[in-house]
Amino acid sequence: MLIDNHEGIRYVLVLAIVGYAGVLFRLIDIRILFIFAPFFTAFLLYWNQSEDLMMFCVAAALGSIGEIMAMREGLWIYTQPLFRNEFLLSHGIPGVPISLGMAWGLSGVFLRQISQISNSKSK
Repeated sequence: MLIDNHEGIRYVLVLAIVGYAGVLFRLIDIRILFIFAPFFTAFLLYWNQSEDLMMFCVAAALGSIGEIMAMREGLWIYTQPLFRNEFLLSHGIPGVPISLGMAWGLSGVFLRQISQISNSKSK
């Protein structure tokens, strides 16, 4: 049984996102787990189409890059980042929370779903 290329990409993206969530939930404060877990569960159960997964990846990447640029310019810093190393410090970035990609990715998917619901109701 061969897996369709489209399905294979979807499988790899879901696996990568679940792996990221596992690392995230293992490393951070348990309170964050209770905040993210319901949203992440809904994401995996209801919004697991390829477009949703791509939206998650794009929003996570672009949102995190935007935040890193803002931190580099000194607009804000995170007081307890979990991802801090010499490379980031040498580029003027004090530290990045590991949950940043998850937050931006889920936000992107939620906004996409809200816009689709809004468009379908307006027609």
